[in-house]
Amino acid sequence: MMILHVEEFDSPLPVGNWECSMMRCPSQCYYRTQRDGVDYVLYLRWRWDDPWQAHIIKNANSERATSSKDAEWSPDVFEQHGLHFEHDDVVEAQAKLLELFQEDNA
Repeated sequence: MMILHVEEFDSPLPVGNWECSMMRCPSQCYYRTQRDGVDYVLYLRWRWDDPWQAHIIKNANSERATSSKDAEWSPDVFEQHGLHFEHDDVVEAQAKLLELFQEDNA
């Protein structure tokens, strides 16, 4: 896992790697992937009082693009599946979000 500062997310994220900023409040992780020519960012966010939140963002290829008008955010995928991951469970949260994305887009 590579740890980067959020400012470094202006250019497109590399495909297939987690890019994380583990600042504790918030901690954030981004994973860019593509399916049928469409860019997706899998996004994890953790705050002091919350478990990890997980979103799948369609039509995004960078941190900045996640806030563009074309980006389509899913609801919190972990909340939808009744999943709870603490801050130290980041590797498990990453694996689960990837698994859910792959199941949903198979």
